[in-house]
Parts: sequence; structure tokens; C-alpha cells
Amino acid sequence: GEGFDSFWYDSSDVVSDASTAENTANSLHRITSFYQPWTSNPSSSNYVPLTVDGQNFADPTITSYASHYSNFANREVFVNGADYNDIRQGAVGDCYYVVSLSSLADTDPQIIHQMVTSLGDGTYAVRFYRSGQEVYLRIDADLPVFSNGSLAYAKLSPQGELWVPIVEKAYAHFRYNQNSYQSISGGWMDTVYREVSGGSTQWRYTSGSIANLASYIRGYLNAGYSLTLGSYSKASSPVVGSHAYVIKSIDANNNVLVYNPWGVDGRSWDSNPYDGLLILSIDQIQDNFLAVVTALV
Repeated sequence: GEGFDSFWYDSSDVVSDASTAENTANSLHRITSFYQPWTSNPSSSNYVPLTVDGQNFADPTITSYASHYSNFANREVFVNGADYNDIRQGAVGDCYYVVSLSSLADTDPQIIHQMVTSLGDGTYAVRFYRSGQEVYLRIDADLPVFSNGSLAYAKLSPQGELWVPIVEKAYAHFRYNQNSYQSISGGWMDTVYREVSGGSTQWRYTSGSIANLASYIRGYLNAGYSLTLGSYSKASSPVVGSHAYVIKSIDANNNVLVYNPWGVDGRSWDSNPYDGLLILSIDQIQDNFLAVVTALV
């Protein structure tokens, strides 16, 4: 549930006032060491220490779309908590990643709140899971920008929150250990769900009975799970091809409300083209999307 404290501490500290619920909610982050993107040598200038002292860390390689790095440490990680529409994908093909974040923020924002924190010195800790084990990264607030100074990849939320570009930068280190934004281009949501939540996932192809597809979506939404969609490469308007969407709701007539992580409607639009929300019939879902991906957390 929402409202738990978040405790981030190193192995020499003791937390004595955490509740059983906070323990169960994975709110205690005991860090023995940080993930090392560059070197395992503690004497190296590229080693990431536990000591919090405003260090400036080596950054992932940017793509040709970005110009340089700029620092955003003056921004808050969260203002009003994580929400699905905090997501504004930028100029890298990680829709599968950011749409997973968006769907989790919509159904269980506590997972996002426990994923990232400010360490108070201009650096941030980010938690992922690998093979079911917690992995902690520490990064600074240097983020890739265009030549005009605006963020090149994931944007700040409408409230100016920093959490999305911070966890995107961490993923550029973590995903394939390649320390580059190019390495996070292309993928599917099931892997991200496991890496972010530590939980299991389910993949359901959209083929088969329309009624069964609608029943599946409705049942898992009603149970509180996060659902996303991956489109075919040759999807028809208004659906963008080779793209990912959040499933937000389904009504009694099997019309499905989806969210485009671009933050705008996309190839076609409704009365509000800048909210990223589209209503699609269940037939459009089946015709344009390969699969529904569900986070079972």
C-alpha cells in the first residue's frame, strides 16, 4: 500500500523503528555496496563508493540525438508522488521501459517510490532486481540534453519531477552493463517489470476469442495489476507501430483506455491531443497489438 517510509542505509547502520508492513513492502534498503558500472577497483576515480559526498560520476554514453550533459540536481525526485502521466518519452527507443514505469505508477506507485531516492548530495540511489536479488546503483543528476538545454531523453514530469530521467539513466548502466543510452533501445515490458518490481509477469497474445481477450483485461485490471500492450510494426492509426502503451481501463462495451508514453496521443488524436490517452475498441486492440503484458505484483 501507499504511505510507507523508505529507509536507505548502509550495512553498518541499524533501523529499529520500521514496521512489519514496511519490511513486507520492501521499504528497507540495506546497501552493502553499489553496482559498479566502470570498475571494481576502490582506488579508481570511477569507483562508486558508499560515502555520500556530492561526487560526480562517469555518465553513460549518449546517442547522436543528444548534445551534452547538464545538471538537474535542483529538481525534486517526487513532488506529488509517482503518477502514470509523469512519463514523457524522449529521443531514445525505450517505450517498453518507460511504459512499464507508467503502468506501475498507475496501479502501485509504492513500487516506484521504493525504487529511487535522493541521497541529499546531488546523487541518487536506484534499486533494480537481477535474478531476484536487489541491485543498487548510485548516479548523479547530470542528464543528456539537446543543444538548447532541454532534456533529450525522458522528460521531467508535468510537475517538474526528476524521477523518470534518473531511473532511465540508471537503466542505461544496468540493462546490459554497457553504460550507454543506445543499449536501452528496444525491448519488452515483462523483463522491465521483473527488474523494477522483483515480481513475476505474464504474457498473453491478443489472438483468439475477442470475448476472452476483453475478459482477461477486465479481470486483471479489476484485480489491481499493471497491464501494458506492445503493437505490431504495421499498426493502423491511431496506434503507433512497434510501440508500447499502458492499459488504464476497459468499459462495459469493451472500449479500452490506453496511455501513450509520448504524453501525446500520437498518429491520431481525440478532443485532447496532449494527454496521451486514447480509447480503442477491443477489435482495435486485437488488430494492432501482439500481446498484453501483465505485472503480477
